Amino acid sequence: MFIVMGDHGPRFGGTRETTQGKLEESLPFLAVHLPDWFKQKYTNEVRELEENTRVLLSPFDLHATFLHLMHFPSGVPSKDSTHGSSLFGALPKGRSCASARVPEHFCPCVVRHKVDLSHVHALEAAKSTVREINKRLRNDTDARILCRNLTLSRILGANQVTTSAKVQTFSNIQGGMGIGIGRVVFDKALANTDCSYEVKFSVSPGDGVFESTVTVNNIRMYQVLIRGCSLKRSVATKPIIYSIHKTCLLWLARCGTCGDCAAVYHSTVADCLTKCHTLSRQLNIVFYMSFVLNAQQKGILSSCPKVCSILPVRQ
Repeated sequence: MFIVMGDHGPRFGGTRETTQGKLEESLPFLAVHLPDWFKQKYTNEVRELEENTRVLLSPFDLHATFLHLMHFPSGVPSKDSTHGSSLFGALPKGRSCASARVPEHFCPCVVRHKVDLSHVHALEAAKSTVREINKRLRNDTDARILCRNLTLSRILGANQVTTSAKVQTFSNIQGGMGIGIGRVVFDKALANTDCSYEVKFSVSPGDGVFESTVTVNNIRMYQVLIRGCSLKRSVATKPIIYSIHKTCLLWLARCGTCGDCAAVYHSTVADCLTKCHTLSRQLNIVFYMSFVLNAQQKGILSSCPKVCSILPVRQ
């Protein structure tokens, strides 16, 4: 087994002073490569390892995995591993920081609170995502010919996303070289003034559904993560569902109707579908889209701290 990993994320600099930076400090990279013979012989263990990539993990689990390998495949005596669990075994899907023995000030989990669909931040988050998608499509020659601009139809759901109060105000660990040994220092001045939202919305033409995560502030660069979309087409016998994939953008935005697309290329609808699919594979559409949303100019900055303080934050 070959492992590539970091011990922590960035610990210094401007990014570290943000909530996102604090989370990334606690989420170092970890990659595991297994020999082919191992994957062929121990299919159940490999399947559990793959499933556990979707579960909250800690260094205790990696330590338990090493112990497991030393006693493989029989397992580790329970007295030898009191905190972690081997990655080759099933871990609880709803694992929390407490059950994984992760201190709360290092906990990467977030809390979601429902927001009124008419709230100005939810509206601006959805509109900003649509504007950025249209911008990306206009910047590509073929997409500019094939695709109409999208417009926001309606917002289907909105949540404000917050971290715990301890994560927000965590400053450093004195006398512990930042590794968890020492006195934990908190600073109330570090509490969030940003507002992060997850919004789900539909667009036209195409009736596509997008979900994005947007942070509202007046000084920082904003990142929008398009998490996926689904759409229905009249030529399809059933809904076509797409996960996070670059083809989703162009399949959703192309031409409005396949008839329009065929007219542009003087071809059949079937040929049009082939053309659109080929184009979507060629385009390098990045789903992490950065742009500046100047909340102050839009007159919505003043409501940001107020909204964030109204919604409860888990202590």
